[in-house]
Amino acid sequence: MNCKEECPAYLVCFSPRLGNKCLQVLKRLKGKKKVYFRMDNIGKVKYTLNFYDGVKKNKDGSNFYDIRTFSNKKKMEKFEQELLKEGYTYEHRTTGSSGVDSSLYPS
Repeated sequence: MNCKEECPAYLVCFSPRLGNKCLQVLKRLKGKKKVYFRMDNIGKVKYTLNFYDGVKKNKDGSNFYDIRTFSNKKKMEKFEQELLKEGYTYEHRTTGSSGVDSSLYPS
């Protein structure tokens, strides 16, 4: 395996001395993807982008989403383009009749 080509954490984990540790990092990161979703009109905030980098976790092991709020649509769209350039993909979220995101609370 060539870490340089396959490991998303190449700069962090590649070292001749690490040996098998690089494979462990690769296995941990494999399947993780960068995603973001958008929520509008939450309280006094006009636009909100929630994004997950594929690595950060809460204490309970669930994914940790960073949040960025905007009052200006142009600034929000500019940040959204930056996320896309960094490899994030849009994740469609649907809300039920209560307005709560149903994907956050699996049944």
